[in-house]
Amino acid sequence: LTHFIHPTHQLVKTQSSSERFTCDLCRNRGTGLHYQCRACRFDLHEKCAELPEKMSFFAHPWHDLHLQPAGSMSRICDLCMEPVQGFCYRCIPCNFDVHPECSKMQQTVYTNFHPQHTLCLVPTSNCKCNACNLINRHIWLYRCLNGPSSLFGWISRLFA
Repeated sequence: LTHFIHPTHQLVKTQSSSERFTCDLCRNRGTGLHYQCRACRFDLHEKCAELPEKMSFFAHPWHDLHLQPAGSMSRICDLCMEPVQGFCYRCIPCNFDVHPECSKMQQTVYTNFHPQHTLCLVPTSNCKCNACNLINRHIWLYRCLNGPSSLFGWISRLFA
């Protein structure tokens, strides 16, 4: 595999049985099937290797987002407000950053937590998550547009 974030060498699909690796894109640990550059020990999860170089995203419709290294500057994901390590999807003109995992969030979801209506992902301020009862000042939440129910985006996956 020739990959745009590591164009100098070929990446080979590798099975690691017990040896853990750190994915050079998302910086998370992994085991099992992944892509590896044997020349320089560059590793990618299979799912990270499949990420597109650029994407359009409903939460930032003005420009395409490009997969880039976070670099030495500390970056915060504009959806979940957590620090970015490794790569993120970025809009340079708008200074908008999103984790690759957060970029997979759907605009609307149906959950068992709130089966009456679909929930829409919207930017909020000072909103409380009805699942964990935490309040966050600036975060994107799944909200019921017909009532007060709200869920943090990452929590919504637990009720899918």
